[in-house]
Amino acid sequence: MTSTASVYATRSDSNASWRRGTSKAGEQCLRIGLRSQLQGTAVRLVSFGRMGFPSRGTHSVAYRAVATVQGVRVYVDLVAMQVSRAQTGVVYVSALVPPPGDELRRLTGLVAARAERAMRA
Repeated sequence: MTSTASVYATRSDSNASWRRGTSKAGEQCLRIGLRSQLQGTAVRLVSFGRMGFPSRGTHSVAYRAVATVQGVRVYVDLVAMQVSRAQTGVVYVSALVPPPGDELRRLTGLVAARAERAMRA
């Protein structure tokens, strides 16, 4: 599991970035970038798309990528959240079976709560 965070100068900047990143074009760019990074490796991207997930922060979106590595299925769940001027992401990778949903919900809840506290300060 890994996480990331970015804080924008203004809420307007954060909103604009969120709209671009989660638009159809933004998702297509993410998919193409992922395929490009995997090109020439032993990893084959099987699927990539949005998945249902509880709302976190001001905005949130969740994606699942499924890949194979030497015949082993690998799942990568990415949950991105916006809280005011901050954008955070949690990436959870699991082999053979999807990441445990309860654990992913718990972790993203913690990250969203911390971002909300930080943005109030």
